[in-house]
Amino acid sequence: MVVIKTSKMCKNLKQVVLNCLHLSHLRPEELKVIVSTRTRVMDMLWFCLAALRSAWVFYPQTGYIHPDEFFQGPEIVIGDILDLHTLRTWEFDHVNPIRSIVFPYLLYGLPLTTLKVICDAFGWTVDSYHLLVLPRFVALLSSLMCDFLISKICVLCNMKRSFCVTMFASSYVTLTFMTRAFSNSTEVVIFTLLLFVVLKNTQKLSMDIQQNTSSLHLPQENYVDCVFVGMIVVAGTFNRPTFVAFAIVPCTYWLLHKFERRVFLLFSAVCCSAGMLLLMAAFSLTDSIYYGTLSMDMLSKLTNTHDFPTSLQSVIGNLTWTPFNFVKYNMNKDNVALHGLHPRFLHFVVNFPLLFGVAAPVSILLSLQVILQIKCLSKELKLKLLFVLCLLVPMLLLSIFPHQEARFLIPLIIPVVFLTHQFVIGNNCYKLPLASWIIWNLLGATLFGSLHQGGVTQSLSYLSHTIHRMETKGNCSHHVIFFHTYMPPRHLLVVPKKKKMHSNEVSVYDLSGSSLEKLQALIEHIKTAEDSKTKNVEHKNGFNICIACPSSFEAEIVEMVKLNSVYSKTIVKFYPHLSIEDLPDWNTILYSSKRLWNEVDKTSFEKLFSVYSVISDAFSLHLHCLRFSV
Repeated sequence: MVVIKTSKMCKNLKQVVLNCLHLSHLRPEELKVIVSTRTRVMDMLWFCLAALRSAWVFYPQTGYIHPDEFFQGPEIVIGDILDLHTLRTWEFDHVNPIRSIVFPYLLYGLPLTTLKVICDAFGWTVDSYHLLVLPRFVALLSSLMCDFLISKICVLCNMKRSFCVTMFASSYVTLTFMTRAFSNSTEVVIFTLLLFVVLKNTQKLSMDIQQNTSSLHLPQENYVDCVFVGMIVVAGTFNRPTFVAFAIVPCTYWLLHKFERRVFLLFSAVCCSAGMLLLMAAFSLTDSIYYGTLSMDMLSKLTNTHDFPTSLQSVIGNLTWTPFNFVKYNMNKDNVALHGLHPRFLHFVVNFPLLFGVAAPVSILLSLQVILQIKCLSKELKLKLLFVLCLLVPMLLLSIFPHQEARFLIPLIIPVVFLTHQFVIGNNCYKLPLASWIIWNLLGATLFGSLHQGGVTQSLSYLSHTIHRMETKGNCSHHVIFFHTYMPPRHLLVVPKKKKMHSNEVSVYDLSGSSLEKLQALIEHIKTAEDSKTKNVEHKNGFNICIACPSSFEAEIVEMVKLNSVYSKTIVKFYPHLSIEDLPDWNTILYSSKRLWNEVDKTSFEKLFSVYSVISDAFSLHLHCLRFSV
């Protein structure tokens, strides 16, 4: 009775989904023509989306998604290789680091070194554009590797390649997050690679068992794949320790296939462990040397046979294990509270739909359908169950932790694509989910690709050129204050370390969400410090204070400037810029726009331009450049 009821529930749920999304009214020959046409259209669409993704890297997106896109990789490596003033965040502290340096150097080390060599050879100058675009170009190549791996998985699983890669390419997550230097973006690539290797290995193993039932030995290719699986898991863990949540399901699926022959499980476990230990040693040694807990002298003592046991114990005791430090740090509730505490349901209710739009509820519905059919799984449903578990298990595990950000879930784009591509953009799609998918991703790409904190990188590029242009005018200090914005990445100012970053050359202050009183106190402190330094410096040409803030603080900053004796002032505006924490006054925008539109002595075009000026001014970052004489 239970089996019959379960079967009926499955059929009912399936019928509901098909009624909503399926093109069931077409004859088979008509459907075949449509499928063929759609496949060609999807291939062309993927090419256009890949071109857009590339173009949006070289004509850089102005949007600034999160400080980690700069401070968990490029900021550190650029400071080391190009010898520029940067901000080394607490995560890369030499005393107790929680981030491995291996992946930042693997991804950005060679391109930045190449850039430095070329510029030195031809006498070129590195500017902020190069430093902004180069890490994003590396991220672009990584995202295109995901497209390639998705197409390979589609071949293995007999899925529609063109629909899967097009859905992946059309997501705003791919267009924005995947073209930024996030460790989460690298996590997507590693997760996709793990899925591909696991599916390829299990499929090959099943074929070998069918062809040679008497053999007790794994083929040589399977040994290599087993080592590779272990290395991928370790690499993903050192990149982001949360990768374990994403790796659990593919690795469990892989091990369960080995149970068909227990001897295969033993051989696989040995090979996998060898790969894990090998890469763990390499990553840990690299981190230990970089962070200074191990020196080359300590390693050279390993060659001395007389001191070998003691020297080996010394090396092992001084190894830096960044994943362990990461877990230890996040086990402390006080540490997690510094970054924000969120309700446990935030990933399911807010972050998951925010990232994937209509594909989020569709994937949950399809997951329920597969789970209800778990007692009568075919080969196709087993693969679907794998993707369902790859979706639900990581989300459940990550929901245990009280700090939850949307970007933590971006690797879920892979199972979402495999589960929902047919119902969102494929043969079984309906107009409503397709239109919803298009609109949602247009909005997401606009918000995160252009609007969100969009003036920060633009203002840094402007300041970099301005500061270098003023170098010829004598001894002048520059003080740059960012007020109610995201952390400014210092490397985009392109200030060499040979210049004093915090004395008489360039100083950067991040006031984030501080009060206006603190801003005024900082200005007074800078003025006092500059007055005292003027007595000891000859030919001092004054100093500059630049205040970058959202338009919502325009009136307060103007009043504050009036209280200070400024020699000259300039206001530069960078559009677009949207600070969700400090939105402009909508009433003021509507009132000004209505007043300008009702002016009778202007043409419609002039009125439209005036209204546009009001809106663009409201959604801009205002840079107040104040010149003080001595």
